[in-house]
Amino acid sequence: MFLHIFKYQILSSLRNKQTVFWRFIFPTVILATLFQVAFGSLFETTEKMQAIKVAVVCEQKNIFFDEVMKSVCEGDEPLFEIVTEDEEKAEKLLHDADIVGIIYCAKEPHLAVASEGTRQSIVKFFLDQYIINQQLVMDAAERDPSQLPALIDSMQNETNAVYTRSLGKGNNDAYIQYFYNLLAMQALFSYLSGLAIITNGQANLSEIGKRTNAAPVRKCLTALAGLSGELVLSFAGSVITVLYLVFVLKKDMGVSIPVMLLITLVGSMAGISIGFFFGGIGNAGYDKKNGILTAIIMALCFLSGLMIGNMRAVIEVKAPWFNRINPAALITDCFYSANTYGIGSRFYTDILTLVCITAILTAGGMILTRRQRYASL
Repeated sequence: MFLHIFKYQILSSLRNKQTVFWRFIFPTVILATLFQVAFGSLFETTEKMQAIKVAVVCEQKNIFFDEVMKSVCEGDEPLFEIVTEDEEKAEKLLHDADIVGIIYCAKEPHLAVASEGTRQSIVKFFLDQYIINQQLVMDAAERDPSQLPALIDSMQNETNAVYTRSLGKGNNDAYIQYFYNLLAMQALFSYLSGLAIITNGQANLSEIGKRTNAAPVRKCLTALAGLSGELVLSFAGSVITVLYLVFVLKKDMGVSIPVMLLITLVGSMAGISIGFFFGGIGNAGYDKKNGILTAIIMALCFLSGLMIGNMRAVIEVKAPWFNRINPAALITDCFYSANTYGIGSRFYTDILTLVCITAILTAGGMILTRRQRYASL
C-alpha cells in the first residue's frame, strides 16, 4: 500500500501545473538565468583586483625606475597596465577617466591624477615606496657601495607580519551567495507539497480528504508515503537546478556537486515539513494557508540574503539566534561554510539543525493529523 500511495502521489503532483512551475521552471529557467545575467560577471568587473591603467611619460631617463615598472607590469597578476607613453594622449585619457593617473618618469618620479580613490592611492603608495627605496640605495652607494647587494636583497624580501592562508579552495565571489539563497528558496518552496498532503488528508477541507479518511489505511502510512513521494520530486527539482547552474550556466559554485545535492536534499525535507506542520493548524482552506506560508517563506529568504546580500550578516550582529533557527539561513550557511572553510563542524551543525527541524515539524504534523476526528463524511 505504501508503494501504491507513493507512486500515485508523484503522478498527481506532476499533473499539478502550479507545483511543476514552482519546482522546476521558476527557480531553474527563470531565477537562475536572471541571477547569472545580473551577477555572473559582476565580481570580475567590479570587485576582483584588475591591473591599474596608467600612463607613463618620460621627462628624464631613469633606468632603475624603468626596470621596476617593467617588473610590476608583468606576470599573471600585474599591478599596472601602461596604456600610453604619449603625454598629450595621456592627458586626454586622464580627463576622460580612462586611466587612473599619469606617472612622470624623472630623477624623482611623480604622479598626476584627476580625482581621489582607492586605485589612485595605490599608485601614490607605490611611488612613495619607490622614492624611499631609491634614496636608501643612493645613500648606501655614497657611504659604502659594498653594502648595496645586502640592502637590495633585504628590500626584495621585506619582512611581513601578515601572511595569507587559504581556508578553502572555493569561490571567493561575494555574489555567489545569491545563488546559494536561490537553492535555499527552491528547497523551502517544497512547503507546497507538505501543505497539499495534509490538506488532502482533511475531510473538512477537500473531497480527496473525505475519500482518504474513508479508506481502511492508517493516516500515518498515507502521510509518510505522500511525504516520500513529494521529497523525491522536490529533490529532482533541486538536482535539475544544480546541474543547470554548473553545466549550462558554467557557474563555479565553490562546492562539489555531491555536497550541493546533500544540502538541497536536507533543505527540501525541511521545506516539506514546514508545509506539513503549519498546514495542520486551524481549519483555514488551502489557498489561505498557502498565502500565509508564502509570506513566511519569502520573509525567511529575505532575512537570509536573497534580496539583500549582506542581510544574513546584519541578522548575525543584531539577532544571531535567529540565524540558528531560520531554515533559509541554515541552508545558505551550509553552502557558505562548505565553500569557505570546507566540510567541518560548522557544516555538520547546520545540517544537523535542519534535520532536527524536519523531525520536529514532521512529528508535529503527524500528531495534528491523528487528532482529527469527524462525526460523518
